[in-house]
Amino acid sequence: MKTQELTQLLRERNFSETENKGSWFKDGTFIYSKEITHHIYLLYIIFEDNIQGLIAKFYDGTFIGKREPTEVMFYMSVKDKHDVDYFDKFLEVLLVE
Repeated sequence: MKTQELTQLLRERNFSETENKGSWFKDGTFIYSKEITHHIYLLYIIFEDNIQGLIAKFYDGTFIGKREPTEVMFYMSVKDKHDVDYFDKFLEVLLVE
């Protein structure tokens, strides 16, 4: 999946772009985040053509891009739009239960 396509899709789905100011990710990494429940965030980490999806816990949303998460609950490598859709469906099932 092209980075531009994913960033447009994430903006349409109301993700916030967070500046990478920490040491957990390489310089030039783009971070898109959305809170899915109290202190639990869905993150898309984009570095060049490498795209990762994470569900992670942060004590405060302002720590995203500055510190490592308290806990990584789920990780997925994103190769195309179908992976993003799959991730969304996974969350719907997870949050309903």
